[in-house]
Amino acid sequence: MLLANFTKPGGLPFEQNTLAFMQFAYLEIINSFISHLTSDNQNYIISGCAVENGQISSGWMVINKELLFFEQTEGDLSSKIAPNSELFDQVFQDGVTHQIYTIQTAIIDDLGVELNDFITIPNAMEFLTSVPSATESVSGIAEIATQAEADQGVNDLKIITPKKLAESLPVLSPPPPQATESVSGIARIATQNESNGSTVDDKFITPKKLNGRSATTTRTGVVELATTNEAIAGVDTQRAITPKALADALASLIPQSPILHTGTYTIGNPGLDQLYTVNFPNVQTSNYMIAGSIVSVGADWNTDNDVFYVVRNKTSSSFQLAIREIESVVQNIRFEYMLVRF
Repeated sequence: MLLANFTKPGGLPFEQNTLAFMQFAYLEIINSFISHLTSDNQNYIISGCAVENGQISSGWMVINKELLFFEQTEGDLSSKIAPNSELFDQVFQDGVTHQIYTIQTAIIDDLGVELNDFITIPNAMEFLTSVPSATESVSGIAEIATQAEADQGVNDLKIITPKKLAESLPVLSPPPPQATESVSGIARIATQNESNGSTVDDKFITPKKLNGRSATTTRTGVVELATTNEAIAGVDTQRAITPKALADALASLIPQSPILHTGTYTIGNPGLDQLYTVNFPNVQTSNYMIAGSIVSVGADWNTDNDVFYVVRNKTSSSFQLAIREIESVVQNIRFEYMLVRF
């Protein structure tokens, strides 16, 4: 920026160089202003130059980056505008005449540019009123909502400041309630001790905490099944025994009885040599010995004893009893037996 300090005492010479310095100073300001408004070689209307009733009003234009005054004259949007320079002479003190004054203006000229091609730069108020309202798809201006409008949450044209947003959030989105059996809400996760205690009724239990509640002699909970070997060992106090593991353990710990089954089979009067099938509950093996007796149940023991027997075809649920008749007399006998494991 060019500055001149005219406050110094002693008499500043008011000469040609002083006037040139002053002219350069204000031209610098004008050129900077024009560069700010126009960054290209377009032609602009700064103010005025409006067409009305066949007249172009007075105003200021920028043509070829020069700020020029346009004086009102007849014309329309098709009128062509061009810069114009007028030179004026001045006789100096030494008697010599020089062209020193130049007046540059904009005038209607067939060699110029149509007024319709000029770009009008709006003033501050025109600029504000020409900016569209802001929407989801258009950048623009918008009014700030009041706190009441922010709390209502229905106005879709105004903007909200951070302060109003912070104050409206508790109104528009209040914190959720405490969860209960009948109300959806939030709740804290129970600790493992709270899960094990079974008394807290307002906290959630996670799968991990649920699995961590072990069963004891005084509370229900998760328990691991004991293996057969653990059941046989009989020292683990943390695991549960299944019926099968219990049966396997008992079978291992308690000696097995050699007697598999006892029973009675009614024969009556064989009459002839007979083969009977004796059925009994499945004892899971055919490796057994049959200890049996023919019992006389008739009136005459002397006739009931005229038989003897053998056994054959042993299975896990039956065997065959072969009766040999000695005398063909009337008898009444039965067979009592016991299956003894080998």
